[in-house]
Formats: sequence, C-alpha cells, structure tokens
Amino acid sequence: LGAAGPIVLGRGDGSTSDPGGGHIYTEDPWMSVRHAQITPLERKGTDSSRGLEKGMPSRWVVEDLGSTNGVLVNGVPSKRAPLLHGDLIETGRTFWLYVEEPTVDPLLTEPVELGGIATWTPWYGRQLAELLPRVPSGDHVLVSGPPGSGKGFLARTIHVVSGRAGRFVHLDCRGRRLHRLAALLFGDDALPGRLRDADNGTLFLENIEALPLEMQDRLVEAAQRRGYFPEGRARTRSIALSARMVCSTALPLEDAVAKNQLRKGVVDVLGAMVVRIPALEHRLPDLGLLIDDFLTRARGAPALSRDACRAVLRYPFKLNARALGRAVESAAVL
Repeated sequence: LGAAGPIVLGRGDGSTSDPGGGHIYTEDPWMSVRHAQITPLERKGTDSSRGLEKGMPSRWVVEDLGSTNGVLVNGVPSKRAPLLHGDLIETGRTFWLYVEEPTVDPLLTEPVELGGIATWTPWYGRQLAELLPRVPSGDHVLVSGPPGSGKGFLARTIHVVSGRAGRFVHLDCRGRRLHRLAALLFGDDALPGRLRDADNGTLFLENIEALPLEMQDRLVEAAQRRGYFPEGRARTRSIALSARMVCSTALPLEDAVAKNQLRKGVVDVLGAMVVRIPALEHRLPDLGLLIDDFLTRARGAPALSRDACRAVLRYPFKLNARALGRAVESAAVL
C-alpha cells in the first residue's frame, strides 16, 4: 500500500489493476465491480515503536462499498473495520491478507523466482536475487531457517538450477555415532562416502551443527584444499573434492558460532553463499504462492474449500511451511 490513498477492490480484468491509481481488479464473479475500499487513517503524533514518521498512515480501514456479497474481516461480516497485521479480508471468493511489517528492502513489483521457489517477501527476495547468478558457480552454500521452513527444498532447487552433472546426495548429521558418521561422510575401506557419491553434484548436509566440531574442521579443510582423506587404511591417499556442499542448520548462525555449536570456518568457508529462510509468520505475502504450489502437488486438486482456505490463511503463525503443505493437501478439494 505504501503511501497510496484509498484503493478500490473490485471485479474486473486483473491485468488493468493499478494500485497507484487507486484500484485493484480481480476476476472473481462473486465480487461486485466496486466491492470494497481500503483507506488510510492519518495518525496523530509519532509512534517510534512502529518506525513510522509523523504524518504517515499508521492504520488502514476496509469499507464495504455496497457490494452484493459483503465483506468479511477474520470471518466476521463488516461494513467498516480497522485493519491490523495478519487480518484476513474476504470479498466474494477472493482472500486478501493485510501485512504490516517494517522493511529496509523495497517492495517487490513481481515475485522473485529461483527454480520452483518464489517469494513476495522483500528481504527473502533480495537473498534469492543475489543467489541466482551465483548458483552455477559451484560455491558452497549455508542455509539457515527454522524447522520446516524449506531448507531441503532450497538445497535441491539449487542443485537442479545449477545444472551440475552429478547426483544430489543427502546426509542428515543427527543421531549418528562419530565413527559411523565419519565413514558415511568421508568414506572408508568399504564405503565410497557421501562426498564421493556427490562427485560433480551436490551434497546436502542437513543439521550441520550436529556434526562434531573436529569433523566440521575436517570438512572446512577439505573445502579449502579441494581434497580429503577417507577413514581407515585408505586415509593414506587424498581424494579430490568436486562436490558442492549445501549445509543447513535450524540455529541462528551468530548464536551457534558464539555457543561453539558451529565452527566459524563453516560460516566463512562453507558459507560462501548464505541464505536465511524466514519463518512462515514472516512470509505472509507468500501464502498465496505457497498454497498454489502445495495444491499442485495435492493429487492434482484444483481448489480449497472456503472454510479450509480461511483456516490456513487465518492462522499461519501456528504453522511452518511443511505443516502448511500438509494442511493444504489434507483439505484439497478434488
């Protein structure tokens, strides 16, 4: 919305929408031509907690313009209602989510895409835009984000977009004995190891913080030298490292380094490119994209019921991206 004045929401050709000109059209036959209006309210005084300057609108209201099917805010019919962060507006069969968050990045005029990943969230979009031209380089990548945020999907997407000739190989570093983990990663007299399996491909090391510190050091050294030694008797000969490593952690990177859960070298060397995936509650502008993507995977289902759509849009704060996908797939209408 920015500094725009009143914006009318109505039925029409979406390609002719012009938020700056005060109207947004959507091809929803259940909406009226002039269905609702979103209007800024001028604030009084200053409110430094929201980072707003004097004279800027601090809240917006939605008003029903006499539509046939009415306006609902959070499921409640409303003629006029003030909007707060996370409010869900329904006009006909179209859902609008009101998001009010400070950002230093410019708002996006179109989603940023990387393979099958797309975002309207400004600071995540900036990261993907910076990552995209470097994906073919083979530089190692460090991905952080809360559980269920899509770190594994990003790792696989990086591999696919890179066009690397080798395989995508996955190793979860949790819950393994030290000797077994070393053999799985570096190989031994009996096993080639995941690093060898991922020759000219991508090795996704999930939960890198679960890797013992001495093994983290060994992995960093392998990346720096572009070679490593297997376990056992085979350790007398070095093997060239041609795999790109994508490492992930659910821990905040700075905290993990400060608490000695993650070596600084992992961030400096294996994090040649760092991507921080935001939690779903900070990706509210992406809910439409995510729901559409999950619907595509849900046995070819074309739609969600109105109640299901209302449920997953109204309470995303309680979900992560993985849980949202399960909710969408279970509620999909065949």
